[in-house]
Amino acid sequence: MATILDKDLIRESTVEIEGRQILVTITADQTISMKLKGMKSGIVSISIADLFAQLSTNSGPEELPLPSKPKKNDGTNISLHDLRHRCMISGFDYATTTKFDNMLHELIEEGK
Repeated sequence: MATILDKDLIRESTVEIEGRQILVTITADQTISMKLKGMKSGIVSISIADLFAQLSTNSGPEELPLPSKPKKNDGTNISLHDLRHRCMISGFDYATTTKFDNMLHELIEEGK
């Protein structure tokens, strides 16, 4: 029998990226977050439901749709959250995805 996820669970991976391990956190609010050990920024996260949906689909990453949100503009602008999501499923190599996600995360935080 499994244990209910009611508190954060943090683990350090044995995988190294740029000489740093990846810290994986499964949170009580049902998300999975990852960041490089020793870094304060660069956290990437996804809800467990979204991750399951992406992994259980038979289509390739390029075929996954952008999240649907009400349009508030004439279509010439794109949400940073939508762009960040598209980057995560784009198929870029890990280093490019990480750098691009860090930049988008910083822009989103500045906008808050």
